[in-house]
Amino acid sequence: MNELNGKEVLVPTFEQIVYVNGSTMKFHGRTHGIRNENLLHFMIDSVFNHFKDENLLDLSFLLFQKIVQLCPFVDENKKTATVTCDFMLKMNDVNVKVPDDLYYRLCYEIARKKLKEL
Repeated sequence: MNELNGKEVLVPTFEQIVYVNGSTMKFHGRTHGIRNENLLHFMIDSVFNHFKDENLLDLSFLLFQKIVQLCPFVDENKKTATVTCDFMLKMNDVNVKVPDDLYYRLCYEIARKKLKEL
């Protein structure tokens, strides 16, 4: 069980993240595929080993950032990262509204590894 400030924190599983990517790919008429399954497992584990030091928003953003930068899927990594981050927050009863244009800029800057304060 993952806890943050004495409260259980729900996190997306490997299977749920793969499902998000598969659904996104299907919606856009593309073929689903994992580029590197071990990388995806490692990425999820590394994010959620930070529970003692981070807050929920930081953890969800770290997951978002890792998916965008490491590209564990064949395609649709940025969309998968966005939906997965939002899903993790909603699993924990947190609703964050981010304008689409800010999400696009954020994904672009993270992918280029030149993220600066937006």
